[in-house]
Amino acid sequence: PAAIDRTLSLVLQIREVVGQTDARLTVVLIPSRSSMSGPLSSWLRSRELGDRLKSALTERGVPTIDLLEIFLADPDPWRFYYPDDGHFTAQGHAAVAEAIFKAVAAPQLLRATVARDSGDSGG
Repeated sequence: PAAIDRTLSLVLQIREVVGQTDARLTVVLIPSRSSMSGPLSSWLRSRELGDRLKSALTERGVPTIDLLEIFLADPDPWRFYYPDDGHFTAQGHAAVAEAIFKAVAAPQLLRATVARDSGDSGG
């Protein structure tokens, strides 16, 4: 769909700008509450678009974090959203922060620790 093409185009432009710095771009795919608890047809459409975007980003080397996968792995994924407005609860924000930390910060911390420890053992 055109929405996927436009989103992909914008993300690739952002990646180009980010590439001019020491930063790295990671896209976080945020599912709507309806993709968690709406009618099956709504969930399938939401998942289809997310899957298409994730696939297109992956093909172009853009790292992604798919929160729907993380949320659905939880025994009670609806706890991450307020029931009336679809915003994240404190538990939702915590799950998102943990997912981003694991995907972005933790690997960098591990690399820094290994590099530091390798340097320490050599001197």
